[in-house]
Amino acid sequence: MLVERIDPDWQWTKYRKVLLSRDDGPKVSYPSKYRPAAEASTLHRSFAKAFNSDERRDRFDAYRFTTTKIKNRDELRDKQNQLHENWLTSFGKLKDEIIIPLGPGDEFDELHFNKEAGYVWWIVQVFDVLRANNMDPEKVKAYDAFGTMIDIPNPAQVASDDDNFFPFQRAVLDPPPDPVTSISGKVNDHSSYIRRNIPRDQDTWSVNYSELLEVLAITISRKLQDGINLSFESLDRDTMPVAKGSGDSKGISITGFPFLNVPRGRYGNRGGKVDNPLDFTHKIDAVLQPKDLLTFIWMLCAEELTELPHVVFENCKAFEFCGNTIKRPALRPCKYCRLQVSLYSDPTVNDGEPILANVHDVHGVTVDCDKSGDGQHEWSKPRRDWCSSACQHKNRKN
Repeated sequence: MLVERIDPDWQWTKYRKVLLSRDDGPKVSYPSKYRPAAEASTLHRSFAKAFNSDERRDRFDAYRFTTTKIKNRDELRDKQNQLHENWLTSFGKLKDEIIIPLGPGDEFDELHFNKEAGYVWWIVQVFDVLRANNMDPEKVKAYDAFGTMIDIPNPAQVASDDDNFFPFQRAVLDPPPDPVTSISGKVNDHSSYIRRNIPRDQDTWSVNYSELLEVLAITISRKLQDGINLSFESLDRDTMPVAKGSGDSKGISITGFPFLNVPRGRYGNRGGKVDNPLDFTHKIDAVLQPKDLLTFIWMLCAEELTELPHVVFENCKAFEFCGNTIKRPALRPCKYCRLQVSLYSDPTVNDGEPILANVHDVHGVTVDCDKSGDGQHEWSKPRRDWCSSACQHKNRKN
């Protein structure tokens, strides 16, 4: 049995109003349920941006409040409070630690939030490097993977000795492997492809592609350990929409029919007007449910790892306000000739703004469009411009 899908009906709590105070602790009100899989399907990238709010050289120290380069600590505190308040308003707490009402004894774990945001930021940076270099795991042979060196951010930018962050342990704390003598008597000291115990102030870590995939897989697996439950889609009757029937089926609701194959909209929502729920067939899908929002974020990291480099991320139409991205296929049909047009992200462009390559078909042959006026391919307009229906409703007037 192959189960990869995150439960689209899994729910979490966010808050309409949040106030963070160092003296009195967090105060939240008006909780509401939402479905992260539908409304925050690229939340791991939004979370990474939460860490990327200061100058890179100062960022990690700034979040620990130890840097001497931050002159106005009150301004930094206000900025961080606003970031965290916006996060709790939009997505809720990372872990289900406290439920309203909150008192002075309850605290928002700011350090934990910043640490986890830093870890996810590092993972996302590595994903972008692999995507920019078009490193497709399905096409890189083992021999080439072992000898291909890739420069990625030094994990020491987001972790230290006391943090159980596997990339940091591997890059900074692990000593280089012992030399190996082959059958022919030749000694290989690994120095050309495995670099460990690197300086903490070094910007990048050079690691071979094969080992990098292992580091990513181990890191994400450890973060997901004991955090995922196997369930079945639509098994929870309380989350099913109420049908508005007509004729003989009037008054019949979908509640009580947990496995009905109810169509989903473009944002994953179900419900609306249902003419006759008794005409629906059944569909039984095994899905994975996270125990909390942080687990959901790491599940999205695992999902992106398995999809490299077949997906790319574009800014939501309201990116200026929501900061969210939309995941799209890296290959999409040209609206003129229907040839599959490849997309890649230019690492020199801020936020990985996607640019249109001129292009390769699925067989890797470079071709021009023979049906457009200028010979250039152009995508068909995507169905979605907004990251979620809630974002569209909130920001469509901006």
